[in-house]
Amino acid sequence: MTTSTRRPTGQSAAHKLGGMTVDLRPAQAADASGIGAMFARAFAYDTIASWVTPDIARRVRLLARLNTAIARDEGIPHGATYVAEDAGRIVGAAIWQPPKPGRVNWRSVPFALAAGNALGRDIPRMMMAGRAAAGARPRQRHWYLQLLGVDPDAQGTGVGSALVKAHLAMVDEDELVAYLETTVENLGFYGRLGFEVVGEIVIHPSAPREYSLMRSRRSVREGSPRP
Repeated sequence: MTTSTRRPTGQSAAHKLGGMTVDLRPAQAADASGIGAMFARAFAYDTIASWVTPDIARRVRLLARLNTAIARDEGIPHGATYVAEDAGRIVGAAIWQPPKPGRVNWRSVPFALAAGNALGRDIPRMMMAGRAAAGARPRQRHWYLQLLGVDPDAQGTGVGSALVKAHLAMVDEDELVAYLETTVENLGFYGRLGFEVVGEIVIHPSAPREYSLMRSRRSVREGSPRP
């Protein structure tokens, strides 16, 4: 099995989705603020985000700042990040983290500082959510789908599926598993992309449940799942 941690390369690819001509491409540094703003719209009523930050106005502001930091400091420079554009506007994004040891390193510092400044009084609940998610990560090497979001106006058009599939080809070439966590509302969506529930994540008795999902290793040569 290869131990590659390659990052996406290449030009944009046009897709006809829901009456739109959507360009899917690897994200660039200049996309970070647009990605953050789109995630703020996409997750404005997310159940976990609502638990962390109950006030909607504050939640949208926090999501924009936090997700801009994730894209700028983690996803774009060190991971595999894709954007979907419609007429030059970012309508979706996916941020994957590559296989790596589960330890904090120097690359986490800029994001940690930015996140702390953004979260303020919501830090305790965000830390609970983060610890629970980190504790559920599999020990085996895997690509981690950290974030997937689609602008509300573009949801249901196939943008989300296209963003996930854009990187699954690389996951399969690496013959690694893909992993993510999500809430019950999204289990059907990810199930159609080959992910299966492998565990339940309990953040706090008052928090919504999350679920660990994994997509088995595929052999490119065999075209089938591997144990």
